[in-house]
Amino acid sequence: MNDVAVEFGDYITVVCGKNGTSKSSILGIAAQIFSFEKDYVKDESLAFRQIAGGMFKSQYSDHFRISEKFDVPGSMSVNIDLLDGYTNQAATAKLELMKRGKSPRPVVRNNSTAAGSSNTSRNFTHPVIFLSLKRLYPIAARDYKLGDFDYLEQHKKDFIALTNELLNRNASLATGTDGTISSAVAHGENYDQDSVSAGEDNAGQIILALMSFRKLKEDYADYKGGLLLIDEADAGLFPTAQVNLLKMLDRECKNLDLQVVMTSHSPVLIEYAYEQSRQFRRKYKTIYLSNTYGNVQVMQDWSWAQISADINTKTIDTSSGVSLPRINIYFEDKEAEDFLQLCCTGSQ
Repeated sequence: MNDVAVEFGDYITVVCGKNGTSKSSILGIAAQIFSFEKDYVKDESLAFRQIAGGMFKSQYSDHFRISEKFDVPGSMSVNIDLLDGYTNQAATAKLELMKRGKSPRPVVRNNSTAAGSSNTSRNFTHPVIFLSLKRLYPIAARDYKLGDFDYLEQHKKDFIALTNELLNRNASLATGTDGTISSAVAHGENYDQDSVSAGEDNAGQIILALMSFRKLKEDYADYKGGLLLIDEADAGLFPTAQVNLLKMLDRECKNLDLQVVMTSHSPVLIEYAYEQSRQFRRKYKTIYLSNTYGNVQVMQDWSWAQISADINTKTIDTSSGVSLPRINIYFEDKEAEDFLQLCCTGSQ
């Protein structure tokens, strides 16, 4: 992408687009600029962990894969503008691809909150959970075993309630799992964690992430909120569950001071987010990435009807009730006007 700007909503941002338009790269960039290992204002180390033991940061290898041929130093430069919670000021930085070790790596540079410091190439302090497509690794193919997570054991009722809310069901038990992926699932008494579906597993990982932020808020006196990134958030979820997910995230964003950025191809999820963006323009954003006319362009707050027309390369059926803005058409002569009338009405 060249010369494009992406603005996130205060609560929820849904990014969609054709394959190869850098949807996942946007999540990777957002993940890369943060770490949660040190409070530079207080000069204190931070050792907080997620429920399943993971760090509140995304490892470089989780969200970027570098091409030795095309991803050379200097080939990526991203300007960052954000509100830094720890210094309580508007901040800027750049994320650039630079030579680090044997291969190029994205590095934060010119961090304005570090002005006057010997190291301005440091990440911003902020807790991040990035749920990448790795979470969709098939259960049957995983190294899979029971997991013993203390916080989950103490708050199983909350985990089960959130799962039931999301999936419109009545599960009564919850089990943590470990191995290839650390997760948790809610299930009934007539089946267990080895029998759940991919959608139930995806729901469990999203809820575990939300509860990890809840735990962090309880444990960390200087909690400033967090960032939750979800690649293909709708994976395995039926339509009502997709809407339930956005409703749940809306509430948790308010309660936990979270920002959620997700990618999706789901018409149901995208249209619901778009409808919310019409009412709450700061809270919700839908971002459509289009390469129909060459370089990737960012279309802010497009409806699913507009997105579908571009993805499927077809005109919008206005008989469906879609209201489109009127445009002026100018003709060189009367013959051109008559020709348009003929095309539109089939008669002169």
